[in-house]
Amino acid sequence: MGRETFGEVHVVSDLHLGGGQGAQIFDQGKELAGLILQLANQPASSSEPLALVLNGDVVDFLAGDDALDFDPDHAVAKLDRIIADPSFNGVFRALSAFLGKPSHRLVIAIGNHDVELALPPVRWRLLQHLCRSPDAPGAPGDSDGVDEARRGRIEFALDGTGWSANVGRTRVLVVHGNEVDDWNVVDHATLREVSEAMLAGAPYPEWRGNAGSRLVIDVMNGVKKKWPVVDLLKPEGRALVAVLAALDPSQLARLRELGPSLLRYLGQRAGRAVGLLGEEGEVSEAEQRQAALVYLLGGAGSAPSPGPRNLLDEAEAQLRRGLSPLDVAEANTAGAQQLGAGGVVVDLVRRRSPEENLREALGKWLRWDVSFAPGTKDDTFEQLDRSVSRDIGVVIAGHTHLERAIPRDGGGVYFNSGTWARLIQLAPAVLDDGAAFAKVYAAFSHGTLAALDQLPGLVLRRPTLVSVWREGESTLGELRRVRLDASGARFEPVPETRLTPRV
Repeated sequence: MGRETFGEVHVVSDLHLGGGQGAQIFDQGKELAGLILQLANQPASSSEPLALVLNGDVVDFLAGDDALDFDPDHAVAKLDRIIADPSFNGVFRALSAFLGKPSHRLVIAIGNHDVELALPPVRWRLLQHLCRSPDAPGAPGDSDGVDEARRGRIEFALDGTGWSANVGRTRVLVVHGNEVDDWNVVDHATLREVSEAMLAGAPYPEWRGNAGSRLVIDVMNGVKKKWPVVDLLKPEGRALVAVLAALDPSQLARLRELGPSLLRYLGQRAGRAVGLLGEEGEVSEAEQRQAALVYLLGGAGSAPSPGPRNLLDEAEAQLRRGLSPLDVAEANTAGAQQLGAGGVVVDLVRRRSPEENLREALGKWLRWDVSFAPGTKDDTFEQLDRSVSRDIGVVIAGHTHLERAIPRDGGGVYFNSGTWARLIQLAPAVLDDGAAFAKVYAAFSHGTLAALDQLPGLVLRRPTLVSVWREGESTLGELRRVRLDASGARFEPVPETRLTPRV
């Protein structure tokens, strides 16, 4: 199979450009523009060009008050709004400058938050913005002035199979990572049918979103307005849902409503996890809702049977009457075991402050967490390691927002390029110190990203890229972070992440 050969490839992912003012989890526009311009000014030989790969979730169509899990009719307008936003516009101007270099290539892949980029009108609009000559007259949306040479330097990876190239004699595969995530798999077959219908002026086929997008749209976007921390705290998944339950008990009922959708999207895997498969007869919708909450809160085994003494039913009844779930009677041990939720829901009904409930919940989930260590073999690594051939020297993913640099058996290497969005990591020292956690809880409770930013040491910014380059007869890969100084962007290696594939 023929693949273009590059002298170096640089990969960034999960920028999440989008959202309204005050709700944008990306706030490193100067650093990202600096990185792009630094690469634009870096010479590359005509025989071995330089590639910059934007590896999915570049823009975020799931952010914002008007977000839908898939919005083909308004995606062009949303893209225009994102590009015009002062927080992001410098990034797109830098990309246009990058494309002005004949020996440079830009690769744009989609993830699970920017699916609409695969649609022909949206892709064309992006080209109109990026491929205009700096001195071209007219507005960015005009077709006149589009530089065909710049257009020829862009490659799209929109079908979920990733992008592949050679660096020296080493094969490199770049995938977003949602392809191996049951929650966030994109239905590329239907996406292609929608594209065909748009071109033909025909009605669109029904879109089946994934469970992750439904959770963002149906629950998380509303919660983020009050608790923006849920967008930043890592690790996410069921641990984050448990934290959400501790922060805002009123969301328990909404989470239960995801039951039928959860089982439809995740299929047998979720059904087995909560004990709904392999049983005789039909499963009621009420049982599906209850089972979904058990699954989201970290339970396993069999689903609880709805009943008058069910702890969640009692808590929800209190909420409907406008009372606090703290007024619910102290839960017994059987109730906690029935929920299988690690005590999180029991915390909600104890006569303690929400602050203490949250500190205990976080402590249970995060005390032994190693998610931020670059060498941690997480589920995305394990899935890709099993599915990608040992003949591929460098595998690069994103999606998880967590940096990785891991040798693979057989001589290959794996990287994850992390994210340019804000992150929060809570260390055991903070969780064990009531006074220290009180400041964290106050920042959480304020309900703004600005409040989180103002607490020293709480928010992490890790503008990470993966660089792969040829050095003599060898190929090397490394995690790097971007720092700005008076001379522009500098690339600082992440310690102990330089790896040499030997395939």
